[in-house]
Amino acid sequence: MTLLTNTQIANLAHFANMIEPFTPKLITELDGVQVIPYGCGETSYNISLDNNLMRPSTSRTQLLDPKSIRLEAYDQVFSDVIILEPNESILGTSREFFNIPHNIHAVVLALPSYARIFVNVTAIPLESGYSGYCILQLFNAGSMPAKLYAEEGVAQIVFYSADDQKERERVRKEDPITTEIRQVRNRRLYEDKPAPSRKRQG
Repeated sequence: MTLLTNTQIANLAHFANMIEPFTPKLITELDGVQVIPYGCGETSYNISLDNNLMRPSTSRTQLLDPKSIRLEAYDQVFSDVIILEPNESILGTSREFFNIPHNIHAVVLALPSYARIFVNVTAIPLESGYSGYCILQLFNAGSMPAKLYAEEGVAQIVFYSADDQKERERVRKEDPITTEIRQVRNRRLYEDKPAPSRKRQG
């Protein structure tokens, strides 16, 4: 397998819609304010965190079952800044939508910015042929509250090309959490007053 460069990542984004929206350069500052880097680097892409997140419900009557995911077990949160208490988890997604080509493998890695404050970032596999948002679990493993920033960098993806892999179609069943997030985003696109968003570069 061959590690893709920024030029190759950009070509796949533009011609194969691999990353939407695509930020062609690494953004470290907005309007003079430092941000956690997002966008295309030399050999990777930093994804940004969407401001639509889901916390486990405060109701103790709910049960989380991986075989039967119930939306009632989660509380939806819309915020640009999230405080994560010690030993607390939250589910989020990338702002970017992915269409991974069948000969491309993607590996999601944590950013040093969050590793330094003991926030663990776990992502679903972005397998060859995957189409959808990157689902993320963020967990505060430290002893102090941690601050998360939506619309800024949250994880890094490296892409590998496997030219000998045969083309094949994958049929993936969308889980209820991904469906709910996608539907909420679609509704917000058609609202008269869309959710506020900071100006972005790139």
